[in-house]
Amino acid sequence: MKAFGAVGDGSTDDTAAVQKAIDSGKAVIYFPQASYRLNGTVVVRGNVRRVIGFSSSFTGAEGKTLFRFEGTRHPVAFERFNFFGGGKLEHANERPVTLRHSTGPAKQGIVTTGKNRHWFFEDVCTSHFTLPPGTRLHARQFNCEPEPPGAGFANDGALVWVLGLPIPGGCRRSRLLVRREWGGASADVDPPDPRAFGGGSTARTAGRTARGGNLHR
Repeated sequence: MKAFGAVGDGSTDDTAAVQKAIDSGKAVIYFPQASYRLNGTVVVRGNVRRVIGFSSSFTGAEGKTLFRFEGTRHPVAFERFNFFGGGKLEHANERPVTLRHSTGPAKQGIVTTGKNRHWFFEDVCTSHFTLPPGTRLHARQFNCEPEPPGAGFANDGALVWVLGLPIPGGCRRSRLLVRREWGGASADVDPPDPRAFGGGSTARTAGRTARGGNLHR
């Protein structure tokens, strides 16, 4: 990243440098450990397969879409970032997008645009997002703990598969994890209630497995 002009001092706008690195044709893009400021949106496209940070973070990111995945030739992974300062990731890609070993984004920071998008989460802590109809989410070691009384995420007709969803015993703040939406109505449901995950899916939580069908619409 530094080779393309990124400064990483938390105040210099690195948007152009990061986009230049993405468009360089390289399959793997590294963000050295630093705090980056992106005043615009970086489009992850072309030949990129992996974007890797080193506990890298972003400043001045509250409410901004930092990265939009769109038009990659391959499935792409975004790994080892912290979003303590806010920021959003937008999936508008025909290929799957993997978010791995990251904290955040939170507060509607996971955005899915278009139909038939496919997310993978691995060792991710995030919450307060909506999965629209046709979306698929496969996740393992997914930490989704919202502040009460809100749901961790809203499943609006998506298919969700989770392996390793922590539900601490006696911890009331983890009770409402999923809001299942259909036909303008909604219901808060607790895993391993199969209604949280859509049709034909399997959810493994706290050593228990639940398999269920769609809610009637």
